[in-house]
Amino acid sequence: MRAIANGQVDGFPPANEVNTVFVEADIQGEMSHLSCIEYILADERILKCGATREKVSEVLLTVGFTAQMQNNGVSTLSGGWRMKLALARAMIQNADILLLDEPTNHLDVINVAWVLNYLNSLTNVTSIIVSHDSNLLDKCCTHILQIKDLKLNLHRGNLSTFVEKHPEARTYFDFKESKMKFKFPQPGFLQGVKSKGKALMKMTDVTFTYPGNTKPTISNITIQLSLSSRVACVGVNGAGKVITITLGPK
Repeated sequence: MRAIANGQVDGFPPANEVNTVFVEADIQGEMSHLSCIEYILADERILKCGATREKVSEVLLTVGFTAQMQNNGVSTLSGGWRMKLALARAMIQNADILLLDEPTNHLDVINVAWVLNYLNSLTNVTSIIVSHDSNLLDKCCTHILQIKDLKLNLHRGNLSTFVEKHPEARTYFDFKESKMKFKFPQPGFLQGVKSKGKALMKMTDVTFTYPGNTKPTISNITIQLSLSSRVACVGVNGAGKVITITLGPK
């Protein structure tokens, strides 16, 4: 997809004939300090489009970015908002073809529905999608491209229609249909830890505020984790669920 967007695929129409945009939700480290609106304006492709600050702000509003959010740092965005930012950047470029790699990864149910509705609302844009999300492929795809025996095969219809004709393809996205098995060893105790109830990690009265925000994401949090802990971090999309903890042997 990146090669297509960069004009590196022989025989693919040049940018002056077909405008192809690769939708990337990853934020480059050297640009993470920028605000959302400055992040888009820093893109050379946006400058070539002649898009003004007012135009960028208008498009950001259509995908849910309030005036205040537009001035927040991109490093504070959750996965869902990063995808919306990437789509807004693509919208400004007036793409003929959108290339999307796993567009629903790390999104909650609400934002998955938003991406699905957005893709289905496009009437003059072709979307080429790589995804493991069978629901997305069922509800928005009109054609399925299959790579088999080093050949590219085109099938009309959504994923369900494709699987009806090619039942073996279910193994692409359904583990139940696969013969592959995984077996992991039972983890033992950590060195020096003889009890599953012994605290391995503690924090007391912790308050954290993301850079650029005025209100703390968490306040006065006290928690203790042990080998017997089973921890779930829950919250609405964009709330700042960024901590992943794995306990077990080294």
